[in-house]
Amino acid sequence: MQDYFLENNISKFQFIKYYETVRCAEIISKFMTDLTNEQQNKSIEKLKNELKQQKNTLSKLEKKINTLLDKNKLKKKTKTYFFFKTILIHLKYFSS
Repeated sequence: MQDYFLENNISKFQFIKYYETVRCAEIISKFMTDLTNEQQNKSIEKLKNELKQQKNTLSKLEKKINTLLDKNKLKKKTKTYFFFKTILIHLKYFSS
């Protein structure tokens, strides 16, 4: 690279200035990449926590529906029974 500068009558000062600019650009690029990775990791952790909360909510809802079915002792062929059983099936599907 230095040969290129010498052939084109570029001074040492200009060469150093160019080199420093390139080096600064590399450092900034690396910093931005690290920052982006850190932000992505935080976003992933946030999504994992939200997923855990949703699964807990689904689990609680499933328990409440089971309790409701047990307490009311619904007959197995009623519309209400099928309605709640359908909800339970969907809850199990979404929580897995």
